[in-house]
Amino acid sequence: MSAHETEGMLLARLQRARLKKEQGDARAAIVLYRQIVQERPDYRPACIELARLLIETNRHDEAKELLSRYLERDPEDSEANFLMGVVLYVLGDFEGALRHYEVCRRSEGLDISLAVNMALCYEALGDYQKTAQFLQVAVDQKTSNPRVWEALIDTYHHLRRHDEEARVAEAALKLFPGNQRLLYLAARAHIQRGNHTAAVARLKKLLSLSPENTHAIRLLAHCLIELRHYDEALAHLKDLVSIEPYDAENWLNLVQMHLALGAKEAAVKTLKLALSKYLPEEPNLKAMLEGLTERGEGGDGDS
Repeated sequence: MSAHETEGMLLARLQRARLKKEQGDARAAIVLYRQIVQERPDYRPACIELARLLIETNRHDEAKELLSRYLERDPEDSEANFLMGVVLYVLGDFEGALRHYEVCRRSEGLDISLAVNMALCYEALGDYQKTAQFLQVAVDQKTSNPRVWEALIDTYHHLRRHDEEARVAEAALKLFPGNQRLLYLAARAHIQRGNHTAAVARLKKLLSLSPENTHAIRLLAHCLIELRHYDEALAHLKDLVSIEPYDAENWLNLVQMHLALGAKEAAVKTLKLALSKYLPEEPNLKAMLEGLTERGEGGDGDS
């Protein structure tokens, strides 16, 4: 049999394995791929495709063994090194994964996928400066995955680099203007920089999209208090208890807002409502009510 005929038969078997994979029969596809690799361990298409299929089916130890053998023959193969990096990351060998990713980087440069994977390794190792460095590469290339932007914003937040946190959040919102998570993160970044007005704008946009987002309502009330917009803050705190009436912290915040406005009677009524209808055994609410009623009810204020 000629080399040409042998290659043709090998390709036909490879196509059968690919067909099984496309049909969703991963088990049969793996068997067929393995048969090819056993006969031709240097046959790159079968090795790489089998490695990818093993990763997709969470057979990471088998993928590691296969890729280790293949990389002994071709240690500079970029795709094989990338797949080995993926496998080692999943198996918890983050430094090993980075060594293989560096081979890819030297060979083909730093694209979005590689930058994100390297960032994940550095994050797992606790090196947040490097995490930010590689995530920044991904966003500079305008990655279309908003979660990468979110990860960079969170990393800058962790590093207390709040100017960069806000810069990235605002850049992300130009690409994903209706993304609720990014709106929240942008508001958080502006608060860290002391710009409560900008935070309020982002939170109001978020609440126009998701009116019962309690995290946003809570943060918006905080911003409004900082800006001394007390009546508006009070309205949002009332919304919060109507949405989450079984959260004692919501009631305590509302009561404290009443008291800050000098509305002691409203504070007492609010506490009685919470204790009678929602949280009858909540010790903090009971203690606050006892403290207020011991001094006598009174004062102005609406409920």
